[in-house]
Order: sequence, then structure tokens, then C-alpha cells
Amino acid sequence: MNSVAQPMSDSLRQELNKHTIANDIRLNRQQHQGSFLVVEGHNDARLLKKFIDASCQLIVAFGYDGVSGAIGLLEAEDFKGIAGVVDADFSNIRNVARGGRNLIVTEFHDLDCILFLSSALSSVLPEVAKEDRIKALEAKRAIKFASIILKEAAPVGALRLVSEVGGLDLDFNVQFSFVPLGNDVETNIERLVEVILSRSSKNHLNKRELVDSIGKALSENHDLKQLCCGPDLLELWSKSLKKAIGNINSTRAEPDILRSCLRMAFSRIDFEATTIFHQMLTWQNRNPNYKIV
Repeated sequence: MNSVAQPMSDSLRQELNKHTIANDIRLNRQQHQGSFLVVEGHNDARLLKKFIDASCQLIVAFGYDGVSGAIGLLEAEDFKGIAGVVDADFSNIRNVARGGRNLIVTEFHDLDCILFLSSALSSVLPEVAKEDRIKALEAKRAIKFASIILKEAAPVGALRLVSEVGGLDLDFNVQFSFVPLGNDVETNIERLVEVILSRSSKNHLNKRELVDSIGKALSENHDLKQLCCGPDLLELWSKSLKKAIGNINSTRAEPDILRSCLRMAFSRIDFEATTIFHQMLTWQNRNPNYKIV
């Protein structure tokens, strides 16, 4: 009787991934004598490659566990010239230590959040939105556009936080749009919970309790730059363009396109204003034989 292969557990997949990344770096050391910078994803690599030194090689590790795990393995053998950039995620809100002598942590929730809240937004926004509609929306809400999107992404971030803390394993796959946004650029929280429960096959969970949990998380007045996930900000921006403020150029302004536009507009000045850059300089001071920037 043939045996049936069992699906690989997440923990086993993560364990294999960190060893694969570490082995790739060990092999690359035979040809590359400069530094290695390990990042969580391809979007992070596309952004940072604009600014890193030619002697620094970028490695994509597919998530926080891949970055921190691979670096931990290499640190244990005193491997030189290795650093990683990881998203803070909810670590600052949850007071969970994240970082180390070779780990650089974003000052906001993630790199997409840093991109969205940089001066790059002011360069891209006029290309895809009607100025009079932006001004009208800002006047109505009495805050700037970036703050409007942050505020409307906050319930999504709160639900992500509730899911993480409670181990609910809700599905927030950003490849499929899920944030219900009204014509006034306002997130429908009850509908948000319904959509997430349905796509997560978790309809046995109590919808009202989750809505109340979102309200409780929002009442704790967390820094929205820590609470809000960058991909959610981009999705809400994309939807706001299609529903309320967009011009003719916004019809194809999907989140990935908006991210690319922000990435192109994100300047060296923007980068040097981040704590990521200054953490890289600190790392270089501790590792004088290697450069990142």
C-alpha cells in the first residue's frame, strides 16, 4: 500500500528555509568577499538595491523567520559581514524584542509603510488623483490624505493584531482584495470581519466578539504607523482612487503599481531620513571591513 505524503508543517518549512538561505550565503562567500544583506521579500530588495553599496549582495529570505533564522545560524559560526533587515510588524506594540547586533528593524510596521509615509507620496499622488477631490476629502475629514488612509487601515491592522495575539490564523492574503471601502473612503468594519471570516473558513468564530475586539484595540491608541500594515495602506489608496479621488490615470492603479511608483519616487534623502539607514551606519562602524551603504 502506497503511503500518502503529509503536507509540510509551517515550522518545518521555516526550519528548512533558514538552513537553505544560510547555505546559499556560505557558498556565495567563495566568490563574494563583501557584505551580505538578507531581506524578507523581493519588494524589499527592489527598494534597497537603489541605495546599497556595490560591495553588498542582497539575499531574499522570504519572511522574518528566514532572515532571523539564517543570520542566527551564521552568527553561531562567527560568519563575518552578514546583516538583515526585518519588519517591526507588531513587535513594538506587543513589546516583543526583535533585532540583534546583525538585525536591522524598520521604524514603522514595515517597509511599505515607510514608503507610503515618505515624501514619495506627494510626488505620486498628483499623477493618479484629482487635486480638487483630494482637497475636498481632506477638508471634510480635517486631516491630510496619508492620515485618512492610516485611519481607515487601522481597523484592518487591529484585526491582524487580534488574530496574531489570539492565534486565530485569519487569512489576510493581500493577493486578493479584502478591505471593504465605502465611497466616502471609510472602512466598513462589520463587513471587513465578515469577509475575513469567510475567506479564512472561520465562520464558527463570533463576528460580534471580533468587531468588539477591533474596537478595544483601537481604543488603546496605538501608534498607527506601528498598527497599520503597508500592503493594507496601498490597497486602501488604490480603492480610494477608484471610488472617490482618482483621475484617468488611476484606472489601473493597483497596489503593486502604486508601490512601484512610490519606490521610484523614494529618494536618497528619504532613505537617509529612516532609522534603517542609521542602523546600517552603526553596523558598518562595528564591522569596518564591510559596507552596506
